[in-house]
Amino acid sequence: MYVNVYTGMWVDYSNGRITGATITLTARNGSILVAALSIFLVLVGSQFWSILTFDIHWMNTTDKITDILHFQHQATFRNAGTSIGATRELLALPFPWRRRQTGPRDFSVTILRSRAWALLALTNFCVWSTVGPFSCAITRSAGSHFLIAPGTCGIVFDNTSETGLSSKSLSKTIIADTHARGCYESNDSSAQCNSFVQKQLHGPKMQTRTALSGMASARLRLNLTADASTLTTSWVLTRPWKTEFITAGSMSHYGGDIKASSWFPSQESYLPDEDLTLVWLLPNFVFSMTPIDDPFFGFHANHISKRLCQPDNLVNIMACTDQYQVCNPKRQTPICSPVTAAVLLRDNISTIELNPTQNATARLILALNGAEGISSSLGGRGAGALRAGEKVAQSIQSFLPNNQWATEVKNWFAIS
Repeated sequence: MYVNVYTGMWVDYSNGRITGATITLTARNGSILVAALSIFLVLVGSQFWSILTFDIHWMNTTDKITDILHFQHQATFRNAGTSIGATRELLALPFPWRRRQTGPRDFSVTILRSRAWALLALTNFCVWSTVGPFSCAITRSAGSHFLIAPGTCGIVFDNTSETGLSSKSLSKTIIADTHARGCYESNDSSAQCNSFVQKQLHGPKMQTRTALSGMASARLRLNLTADASTLTTSWVLTRPWKTEFITAGSMSHYGGDIKASSWFPSQESYLPDEDLTLVWLLPNFVFSMTPIDDPFFGFHANHISKRLCQPDNLVNIMACTDQYQVCNPKRQTPICSPVTAAVLLRDNISTIELNPTQNATARLILALNGAEGISSSLGGRGAGALRAGEKVAQSIQSFLPNNQWATEVKNWFAIS
């Protein structure tokens, strides 16, 4: 067992307060529990039969004159140590009296009286024989969840290596990319798609505006169950930018202090409550055999080469913005924080009247980088973050549709 797994009693609220009651044990203690449970059920079964026969014997005790078969039944219940032994004796009781019966009807009544008690004894035997082997089902896990031991769960800080957190973040992005490709784009039911409680986070499909404006937007909802009903919504607005270059004879620059900044995004893409990501694409000696009209991956023929289509620009830039909000659906009238940038979201949590569980959950999600946007889907992967790069062979780009940029953004959004 992992050293950080909590052992003991706890409740998995994903399955409810009652059905989610769970006890986690080590493999050694689990084997002991199964053996002890089997012995306990054997003892309970035997004692239950003793109590049952005592009650039957007591209820059938009478001062009235009865036949000898009644006393034989009483003797059987008094002396039979097991239910299967009582079944055998009760089934055999009528046959020694067959020759003394005055008619077939009397013998049938005798058999019926014995078989009724035999059926009760046989039912008791079958029930406890079935409960015994299936006792191991009690030890079967109700799910694949474990509880992390207190003091071993939190935010990761790696002070031993400068690349530790970067490697971890890159690995997490690659895993998210694999899951998004295999489970978001198909109805695959493989074990890979069962890694999470919900196969995918559902939301409206990405809506692409006209090619002239070149923008796309999408929304994603993260719903938390039970008392931690916090709703996180993010959306992205993207637009490919066309770059223009000029030739200058010389250029000089004199830097200011560390607080000085002369660069600002264009008015279209700049808002103080957005996270802005600029995606730079450098074709780097990649050509195409056919024209590509996509605004981000444009290739067309020019006067330099008539056989190969060259990139429209040496550098292409796409601007993406992310915004987030947290909602409280537990109130009679749901209330949400303003749609804002991730760094400002934490300050707005206190304004939507979250209960302590919701507040702790929302802040934990933010602390664990739950508000990661487009930049987290790209960081460290370079050209590996592009679907278009999978169609490049020997520096030749295969044909791409004119909305390939939207396909790329949709993939980044799914990863984030």
